[in-house]
Amino acid sequence: MKKVAFSLLFLILIASNCWSADGPYIGAGATLTRLEVDDFNDVENGYKLFGGWRLSENFAIEGSWQDPGEFKENDVKLDIDGYTAEVLGITPDLDGIKFFGKIGYYDFSADNKVSGEDTKEDGMLLGVGLMGELEKNLAVRVEFNWFDSDDLAISGALTIEWYFIGPN
Repeated sequence: MKKVAFSLLFLILIASNCWSADGPYIGAGATLTRLEVDDFNDVENGYKLFGGWRLSENFAIEGSWQDPGEFKENDVKLDIDGYTAEVLGITPDLDGIKFFGKIGYYDFSADNKVSGEDTKEDGMLLGVGLMGELEKNLAVRVEFNWFDSDDLAISGALTIEWYFIGPN
């Protein structure tokens, strides 16, 4: 799965004429994540730190570190965190709003605080969202992500982005 995700990223970068770069950005925000595993079902608040490079007006590459929180139910306490790498397709500006879709790869680890067992999971992620410009180099973003897993793992995020170079 890693090879497929990174091959897709490479092809999209070539197709997007990535040498007309708009520049780097960073962001941070709050997340709300739902995790369902067999009889286990919990929703937790967490946070996300991310950075990327806007390759053109309509494409970006992005990486993030996420800590969706500590999920608890009965005798299980899971503390989850991990990394993502994504490619974003972004619509042209529509009255100050831009919509985006993304595809990428995630690599998360889960520490069971009760049993001491650690597990890792990785796979594909898909996401959609919208962003609105607040000022020249500042935007707010709302997004929804689905993680390809044997269990249900979805998250929503409200984030703030700051652009180093130029408007978004």
